[in-house]
Amino acid sequence: MREAAKAIQDAPLSPIQACFYDIVVLALNTGLRRSELLNLRWRNVKDESLEIKGKGGKFRTVPLNKAAKEVIMKQPRRAEFVFDVPNRNNATVQHNTTKRVSRMADVDFHLHLLRHAFSSRLLEKGVDIVTLGAILGHSKTSISLIYTHTDEERKRKAVDLLL
Repeated sequence: MREAAKAIQDAPLSPIQACFYDIVVLALNTGLRRSELLNLRWRNVKDESLEIKGKGGKFRTVPLNKAAKEVIMKQPRRAEFVFDVPNRNNATVQHNTTKRVSRMADVDFHLHLLRHAFSSRLLEKGVDIVTLGAILGHSKTSISLIYTHTDEERKRKAVDLLL
């Protein structure tokens, strides 16, 4: 999926495709929602974090790792938004690109899956559910659990802890 996104960004057919791989990398490293990614303004970018206005108008701070900082810093500062995408709030703006990624990578892809991947990866690394929920902007821990997934290997390791 990442390779398909990179190929699309390298030969873009639209403004969103010109920064699509960067959007994917930022999503995988911050857990931001599609609307939060596309509406990210330069004034919300701090040295080590993003100040995000999420669902319900609630504000949260999302820390930036090295990969996320690199993506943000390479974006041109020619507009108010980090990603200079016209019609950013029109869902079809990114829909055609995600369909193209799905075809190229032979996966059912949409941007929201990156939020799930972010969550699962953090839990796999030992991050607690309360911290994860705060990063994602969830008001209840039970909502964060929806975003987490496991696999056979992790289940095996879990029961092996009892030995």
